Amino acid sequence: MLLVVQVVLDQTSEGNLVIMELVEMGVKDTTDNRDMAVQEIQELLVLVLAALIAGGVVMYRRKKLADDLLKDAAEVFAYTAELLAAGDAIREAIFTCYQDLCGLLQQRGFLRRDFETVREFEFAIRQALQGVSEDALTALDNTFEMARYSREEMGAQHQDVALQALNRMAGELAQIQTIPQR
Repeated sequence: MLLVVQVVLDQTSEGNLVIMELVEMGVKDTTDNRDMAVQEIQELLVLVLAALIAGGVVMYRRKKLADDLLKDAAEVFAYTAELLAAGDAIREAIFTCYQDLCGLLQQRGFLRRDFETVREFEFAIRQALQGVSEDALTALDNTFEMARYSREEMGAQHQDVALQALNRMAGELAQIQTIPQR
C-alpha cells in the first residue's frame, strides 16, 4: 500500500493555516506494475531459452555436416587407394578421386562450380578439412597436379607416392573424427 501525504491549506479562526492529511493512492497501480514486470521477465526467459535451443540445434547440424564431410572424404581416399592397390590406371584413379572430392566440396559450399585450378581446390580443401597436416595436404596436391598436368607416363613410383598420400589423408581424417570436440 502506498501512502501519500497531501497538504491541505485551510484557515481556521485562530489563524492556523496548515492541515496535513494522509491519502491512500496507487495500490492497484502498484500491483498491476508488479504483474507486468513478472510477465515481462517470464517472456524474456522464454525468449532466452528459445534462443539457446535454436543455437544448440544449429551447432549440432554444423557438427553433423562437418563429420559427414570428413567421413565422405575418407571414403573417397580409401576407395581410390583400393583402386590403385588393385592396379587400376593410376592417372584415371587419381583424377576420379580429385573429381569426387571437388563434388563433395561443391555440395557443401567450399568450392564454386566454375573453379579452374588445383590451387583453388587446395584452398577449398584446407578450409573444409581443418586439422589435416600441411604435409598431407601438400602431398595430396602434388599427386593431383601430377595426374592432371603431367605428360609423363605414371608408373609404379607414382603409384606408390599416390598411395602414400591417399593413405595419409585417410589416416589423418580418421584421427580427426576420433578426437572429441572441446
